[in-house]
Amino acid sequence: RNDLEVKITDPSGRDLIPRVFEQSLGMFTAEYTPTTIGDYIISVTYFGKHISGSPYQAKAWDASKVLVSNILPGRINRPSSFNIDASRAGAGNLESIVSVCGENVPNFVKTEGNANFAVSYTPQLADNHMISIKFNGEMVPGSPFHHCIIDGSRATASGQGLNHVSTNRMAFFDVRTNGLTGADIEVQVISPNGRNVACRVTSLTNGDFKAEYLPVE
Repeated sequence: RNDLEVKITDPSGRDLIPRVFEQSLGMFTAEYTPTTIGDYIISVTYFGKHISGSPYQAKAWDASKVLVSNILPGRINRPSSFNIDASRAGAGNLESIVSVCGENVPNFVKTEGNANFAVSYTPQLADNHMISIKFNGEMVPGSPFHHCIIDGSRATASGQGLNHVSTNRMAFFDVRTNGLTGADIEVQVISPNGRNVACRVTSLTNGDFKAEYLPVE
């Protein structure tokens, strides 16, 4: 036991003191706890000489440092994308899985440099997609992420404001999302002379919308 020596140096150059114990005759185990991300140099000597492969280099990483962003509501049959920043997580392998209704959806990862990535896929179903991100086999915080995919053709509009309206009186109509969660809406009203008319859109508690505008021509 006294003839075996283990030295560990952390990424900042400081020495760590490992715990070395004999599991069985001639079999030793060394334990240490990495506290920072980066490369650790491990030297193992026996009777003053390095054993085969020593010094070793161990890479410490932290999946909690992986950041996933820009998961915004998407549209069916249109490319959707989001971003992954693994620049502060250390060395490792990144895995991205997109699924819906239990089936995996093909996705494409583009490297943008400095361990930053853009992931894109084209949803075929108007349903919540699950995005699972793993770093070195470990789920990153928040994973799996929910990605809302919307089919705008399922929404309907109705009301007096879409038919005959009086000038200088507020006109109203409703837009029903028919269960589309996370949907947003854009309304454009054009007057007879081609000008845009201001339209106020109000979100209702049931997820639908109310639109109102003032025709003056």
